[in-house]
Amino acid sequence: MPPNTVKGPPSDKIIAIEERSGPRREMLDRLLRIVPDKDRDDKNLLRLLAFRLQGSGEGATAEFVMQAMRDKIRAGFTGSLYAFLMANARQASPASMPVATDPPDIA
Repeated sequence: MPPNTVKGPPSDKIIAIEERSGPRREMLDRLLRIVPDKDRDDKNLLRLLAFRLQGSGEGATAEFVMQAMRDKIRAGFTGSLYAFLMANARQASPASMPVATDPPDIA
């Protein structure tokens, strides 16, 4: 396996949400209209959006995509939208957050 590669589940265990039909697929297609043309064929982004769509719904996921694109533009990031989202997720991970050493004040 090449370095920096994460071994995931076997491909027969992956549920390809983006390949299904029905109302969720229609919602995903509407979301993809917001995504820049160069990122629409990115399978990782497609799966991320499909996952968020299931948990958060169409409106919240659309707002997430629009905010991510605004942030990407403000940051001057030139890579893919998925790469930008993953870079931000790593920065905001709980491991990088400060740990409180004092107990919280109780009112």
